[in-house]
Amino acid sequence: MTNERDMSGLSKFHKLILLIYISVQLNPYATSAMGGIFQWALIATIGILFFIRSVQGKLVINRYIIWLTMFIFLLVSSLLWTKNIEYTFGYIKNGVLIIITLGYISNLVKTKKELFEIISIFVYAAAINALFIILLIDFSSLGLSRLRIIFDGYEWNANRIGTLMALATYANIVIRNQNTIKINKNFNSFLALVFSVIALISGSRQAFFVLVFSPLMYLYLLNKRKRIKYILIGSISMYFLFFIVMNNQALFNMIGMRIQSLLSIFLSVESKSQAVQYSDEVRLLMMRFGLKEFMNNPIIGHGMGSYKVLYGLNFGREMYAHNNYIELLVGLGMTGFIVYYYILVNIVKQSLRYIKKGSCLVLFSLITTFTLLVLDIGSIGVSSYYSQLFICLAYLSIHVYKKEKTTHQSKSVER
Repeated sequence: MTNERDMSGLSKFHKLILLIYISVQLNPYATSAMGGIFQWALIATIGILFFIRSVQGKLVINRYIIWLTMFIFLLVSSLLWTKNIEYTFGYIKNGVLIIITLGYISNLVKTKKELFEIISIFVYAAAINALFIILLIDFSSLGLSRLRIIFDGYEWNANRIGTLMALATYANIVIRNQNTIKINKNFNSFLALVFSVIALISGSRQAFFVLVFSPLMYLYLLNKRKRIKYILIGSISMYFLFFIVMNNQALFNMIGMRIQSLLSIFLSVESKSQAVQYSDEVRLLMMRFGLKEFMNNPIIGHGMGSYKVLYGLNFGREMYAHNNYIELLVGLGMTGFIVYYYILVNIVKQSLRYIKKGSCLVLFSLITTFTLLVLDIGSIGVSSYYSQLFICLAYLSIHVYKKEKTTHQSKSVER
């Protein structure tokens, strides 16, 4: 039965539903279409499938679902002491969305083939959104400032666009490495190029980090015999990319000055952009403020989403923390912080345990988790759908590896 499933993979129905849903969920305009009715109709469809699976006795309460349930329980509990019920409820709604859709995916995926099909679905969903972005780009403004996408009165955050496209590049490289058909590899290469260009013109430093680190580290660790080759390719690519970004005026305006400003904080490099440098200094101030508020209530925090309220009371303007660690510490204290990062630490621990095997599953799990931990320094991963999707994929990757390892050992004993 397992062998048959390994060959068949996910059904076309599941692939279609998940492709439509993930494509919509990654796009802020699609999620708000018709007042969010379309989005929640898709969630309801997946919820019904989840329920049917439960009735059929196929539901598995895995560690991922237990972790999500515990975290959502903390979110709901924080309604009792939060500074703003509306903000906290927003996080609860997002948590329910995640446990229905990603909880279902965590039950659906049992094999390596199915895992890579889900990763492929994410790549295709990102490609659909990339086409949407390209159609809305104001090409006259490129080279003068960061990428801006405005549609129907809403602006799509440049950092979210960049990080999404960078993660899609990384996922695409992982999928390309699994393909054996040349035409598929060429298509993957084309998509990686498109994703990378959009990520760069977004001006996101997080996207720049993912582009430079995640794909190259994955290929380096995966190919033991070609590590020197990838060290050379990686070093030359990073130098070439950095040189182009810092010396091409258009790219410098979009992302170069932001990298320079970041370097000015840690390496005392002079920044040419006072606006960007000021933005970085504000973020450092926000981190210090968050740590101060965390110390005022270190065990259970002030309620999820309360950072905005506290910051507004002190500085006259409500802003979220721009840092997942700070947002969690202020919102749910050490209790919420430990619960949330438990799954990530556990994935890293499990991955390091098997890393010497050189499995693509183990490496994907480890590099993905490390990437997300870094991204959390400059974004709110707890409310980001693609961050939560990649946590689920990292969990499934190490879970599938351990399952296949156990199956292989059992077959060896039988022989």
